[in-house]
Amino acid sequence: MTIQCDEMWSFVFKKKNKQWIWLALDIDKGEIVGCFIGGRDIEEA
Repeated sequence: MTIQCDEMWSFVFKKKNKQWIWLALDIDKGEIVGCFIGGRDIEEA
């Protein structure tokens, strides 16, 4: 299994309310094996 991690952001109603989407992908099978939606600060890392 080879894992690749990726991130992207979006916002809800206002750009001040950024939400980050973190994905862990198994690139051998093309499947998402984990995800997290939340902030990008140290408390949520």
